Amino acid sequence: MKRVFLVVSVLLLALTVLSCACRKKQSGTPGNIEPGVRAPNFTLYDLDKNKVSLKSLRGKVVLLDFWATWCRPCTMIAPILDELAEEYSGRITFARLDVDQNQKTAAQYQVMSIPTLLLFKDGKPIVNIVGLRPKEELKKNLDAALA
Repeated sequence: MKRVFLVVSVLLLALTVLSCACRKKQSGTPGNIEPGVRAPNFTLYDLDKNKVSLKSLRGKVVLLDFWATWCRPCTMIAPILDELAEEYSGRITFARLDVDQNQKTAAQYQVMSIPTLLLFKDGKPIVNIVGLRPKEELKKNLDAALA
């Protein structure tokens, strides 16, 4: 019994360490995408369900929402992003990428948790936001990207 408890304790400790390592890696900009380096092109849909490529949005500020239909925090942040898209209309392009339908792109940007919001400027990722965040925090990031 003591041996089983020890094994379970070691496994929990290992999972905790790995979880912390993943969180540290996700802060800032995406793991294998260097800040200031042009992001690879891919196709996605904007909030109006129009098909667009990242390449066509270069030179603009883009907020890309990595999400899934089954993700509760994703469904909670969606109305906030819709409001922000209206407020920043013409200045920032908002788009969503379903991680279940776009697994290669999510992996390319090392999206480990959703929602993940990537903010691009001039085709380059500048901010990586993981998890449900308040509208005011998101606005600060958007305003900084426009500055």
